[in-house]
Amino acid sequence: MIERFAITEPIVISALLLGCAVIIFYARVEIAAGIYCSAMFWAYNVDVGPVTFLWVLVGTLLASALVHIVRRRIFRLTLAERQFSVWLCLWFLWTIMVYIENRTTLADLLMKNILLYNVLAFAIIFLFINDVGMMRRFAYAFIATSLIAGVASLQFIPELLDAALRHPSFHLRGLTGINYLTFGTLFALSTIFSLAMILARRNKIEALAMSLIAPICAVFLVLTGARQSLLAATIASIILIVWFIRTRRIRHGLIVLAIVAIVVIVVVLYSSTALWERWTPLQLQLALGSRQDLWRFGWDMFTRSPIWGNGLDYSTPEFGTAHNLILDSLASQGIIGFVFLCGLILFTLRVARGSWSADGSSELAKWRAALLAIWVAVFVQTQISGSVAGSWHFFWLSALIWRLAMMARQNNSQPSIVVRPAVDAPKIRPSNSGQDISL
Repeated sequence: MIERFAITEPIVISALLLGCAVIIFYARVEIAAGIYCSAMFWAYNVDVGPVTFLWVLVGTLLASALVHIVRRRIFRLTLAERQFSVWLCLWFLWTIMVYIENRTTLADLLMKNILLYNVLAFAIIFLFINDVGMMRRFAYAFIATSLIAGVASLQFIPELLDAALRHPSFHLRGLTGINYLTFGTLFALSTIFSLAMILARRNKIEALAMSLIAPICAVFLVLTGARQSLLAATIASIILIVWFIRTRRIRHGLIVLAIVAIVVIVVVLYSSTALWERWTPLQLQLALGSRQDLWRFGWDMFTRSPIWGNGLDYSTPEFGTAHNLILDSLASQGIIGFVFLCGLILFTLRVARGSWSADGSSELAKWRAALLAIWVAVFVQTQISGSVAGSWHFFWLSALIWRLAMMARQNNSQPSIVVRPAVDAPKIRPSNSGQDISL
């Protein structure tokens, strides 16, 4: 069982509460969302005094959203967004029906995760992030919160380094030993967000700061030992590099420097520690065999109840989940749940059209390309280790893609203002008769 970590220092608690109050007062719902989407990977076992830290963040998120509505009013959804919202609501209703029909203690926990991490995060992003500045502040908050988690984890650094040097099974597991894959996903996302911030830079200082932060996030990613997360970060980086070259944005020197630094760090850490043993052919073959057993288990559970599914908790003493987003939806929610998942994927890919072909001249175009790269990489990752109740980032990344796509559509639909030159007044030619025509 995962131990809990308590924050008891009055100064730290006061600083956290003051920060939450400032976010609520200024209605910075995007900052609250960035912090929340980062904290869901590592803070579910962290307490602030007698209260779980995530509940503090949930309160901050909802309160800032309420203040935002009162002061600025929520914008109207387009027809496509309303159709997508109806589809997701129907899926959520189906999930509730499956949960009620097959309720267990573990299903209660999984349903809470779906409500707090999938539904709440998606809804806040989908309804409130409506300009590029909010997207940028979301990324800032996500990266900063992730760095805090990584630095806080290094309080055990002597033991961590010794373990990394000697044991290939070493994993950096956050404050109190949470799942290493979950913690690794946090830094995979932070690394790519940092690279995207360099690309979408507003000034050189910002780009320089992110070019330093990206390799730091990569260090934390490598120390988690999460192969799936490292694979996702690699896929997203390759997609971004190809996009840079295609749009001729590769001349941004800092982005090249950051990527080179990340590659060097990964090579050095793996070559100087026992972490490289996780990538030997034998270890990879064992890992693949284990995954294949889980995938067969997920398919077998699906065949037992192909229409309605077996409920959110379909685990057995021998196996947990299917460790595959698609198989998990089939095993837990049947064909109906799988159709809803396919709808989410197809809707998202449909609105993402144009992200790759954009010329990259605007900050919005750069963010759209970066998020598409992250989304594709995360989709691949969730097929290796993912589930409906555990792949939170897949859902709120889809919401971000939707919001940026709607921003681009709104910008394209705005009529351009053409300034026409003033028409000169007709000149009066003098009369041939030479008579005075003035009054």
